[in-house]
Amino acid sequence: MSDGVNNHRISVSGAALHQLLRASEHARQVDVDTWEFAVEISDLRSQGLAHSDLRRLIHEGLVEHAFETTRVDDPRREFSKPCSTLLSESSCFVLTDLGIQTARRIESGTIDYQRPTWDPQNRELSFNGKLIKRYRCPAQNQEAILSAFEEEEWALRIDDPLPPIAQQCPKRRLHDTIKSMNRHHVQCVIRFGGDGTGEGIVWDVV
Repeated sequence: MSDGVNNHRISVSGAALHQLLRASEHARQVDVDTWEFAVEISDLRSQGLAHSDLRRLIHEGLVEHAFETTRVDDPRREFSKPCSTLLSESSCFVLTDLGIQTARRIESGTIDYQRPTWDPQNRELSFNGKLIKRYRCPAQNQEAILSAFEEEEWALRIDDPLPPIAQQCPKRRLHDTIKSMNRHHVQCVIRFGGDGTGEGIVWDVV
């Protein structure tokens, strides 16, 4: 998705995603809940991930985390899901659907390490040095989302950055904005989409 620091981040995260993907597949093969094969934080740290890396995976929507509360006499693993990205020695992780998709793309070698670039002065969206879209007129909502992606170094997913407006449905507004973002591309290289909750945006290489 990018060069330099981001390439290193993806290579490190890729090893962790591979381990999480194996755990997810083990759960599927024996037909049990994914959390029965949740991966402990110590295992992920052994792959080179710092707490900040894990929090980024959470914010990107690639993993879910919870604190393990299993007792010796419990018939299955038990967890308590936190309301924040607080991590502890009892933290465990599983892949989301987006995380499974991303892990498989990394393993297959189809993930692109380049990332888009948004130039707010010229209102130009580029990818790998090629112009994708030029805004000739202001598009406040679209530009706000592109600026948010740029600020987050083009994370796979970001939260809806648009401020609330009275008597306007935020999910409908986000849906309509995403549709507009995918129109009038000079080259069809990337696409934007919703994350399925109505509260986040994802991007991908076409």
